[in-house]
Amino acid sequence: MNKWLLLILFSIVCNQSYSSALVELNRSEDFLIIKSHIVCFGTEASSELCTKISSDIQTLWSTPSAQIVFEGQSFEVRFEITSEYLSEEQSFELAKGNRDPRINFIRIENSAPSQADPYDDEEPLPMDTTLYSYVHEIGGNAGFYIKAQVASGVSTSSHEFGHLLGLEHPPFYQVPENPHIMLPRYTYDGDSVRILEGIVDAEMRAVHPLNIASLQIVKLGSQYVLGFLNNAIFDLNGNIRYKKQKDNQ
Repeated sequence: MNKWLLLILFSIVCNQSYSSALVELNRSEDFLIIKSHIVCFGTEASSELCTKISSDIQTLWSTPSAQIVFEGQSFEVRFEITSEYLSEEQSFELAKGNRDPRINFIRIENSAPSQADPYDDEEPLPMDTTLYSYVHEIGGNAGFYIKAQVASGVSTSSHEFGHLLGLEHPPFYQVPENPHIMLPRYTYDGDSVRILEGIVDAEMRAVHPLNIASLQIVKLGSQYVLGFLNNAIFDLNGNIRYKKQKDNQ
């Protein structure tokens, strides 16, 4: 049997689960490779920026020497992040037929639409959310990124990549001396907003072994898979132009 024993779909168990990366297991040498492919589109997207985003993610997520335990075996975790720039129409057509768990669809613009209050979707958040990058669903494979955030630093794209893998913000927001990658820039509990800008430098965030260790691989049927591909495509106004119907793929 080939030493690349398994091709499996990868994500993380959260409140809900999707597929956003492919994992190759090498059981004989005790390591696995998490593979994702970033498809960038939008008014402010470019091949250069898309390459920077994938390179930033590759660098930060590969930094910690981390292990993950799966089926009683401990694996060293490696990442392989690739990217390409496509037009919006090309991305749309790719999304409609996509069954590749590696592919993530990222729209890049100068500003985002105002995000709704998660506690009351008829009300906007009581802050300016137009300058914050975000993903469509935790664990899904679609995002809306702000050019200024992903072009000038490495932290935002790596933070949002954590969301694509299924990681959420931590349940409490005591700012540690060495903040991990999933610490947000702000918190909102339905009553008040706490801006963390100035309290923690977003560019000081780093991927910690605990982020890697939180990733969980499960088996579904004959494959190792978690969730499905939503293949959501944002339009310029932040509306979902296309989204794959939920199934077990």
